[in-house]
Amino acid sequence: NRVRFLLQLNDGRMAVFTEGTLNLYDGSSFKYIHLENNHIYPLPGYQKFLMAYKDDNYIWFKTSGWLALVDIKHECCVKNISDIFSSMGIDENVSDFFIDKEFNYWIKTVSDRLFLKKHGVAKAELVLNNVSGIGTVKEELYNLAKIGNKLYLIYRMGLVACYDIKTGRHIFSVNTLTKE
Repeated sequence: NRVRFLLQLNDGRMAVFTEGTLNLYDGSSFKYIHLENNHIYPLPGYQKFLMAYKDDNYIWFKTSGWLALVDIKHECCVKNISDIFSSMGIDENVSDFFIDKEFNYWIKTVSDRLFLKKHGVAKAELVLNNVSGIGTVKEELYNLAKIGNKLYLIYRMGLVACYDIKTGRHIFSVNTLTKE
């Protein structure tokens, strides 16, 4: 198996992601967590490389078309990811998922809405509608960043759009791949 992603957990263990397996290394031995079909949540909005996020309780990882979740404390896969999204108030299928540096969850739904579930808060709140569109242009959301009260959406074709998180107001957009 090839290593696809490395992540250090807060307790010092290393999470080593390979094809279909998460390996937790504690400094002396490995614990293997195998993914099975009932551990996978379809993620149609993400068709890229393996990406992993950690928070206090979980490792979330996504790769081309799916999302999986590992309970760090119990060292096992979580089977009902849709139930976790439902408990956050997300009542539709999720198409992409992100965690920012403050451990907030950002959830993009199939209806192109972006929700924020703040760290330590049970329910998600709607931040933006039509997150894939800037005016008449449709872009694939590639990543995002939260800095203060501003949300930066980074799109596959080089567009970066900045929004005020509290109001949802579009502040500016810039194409990072052009000289304009």
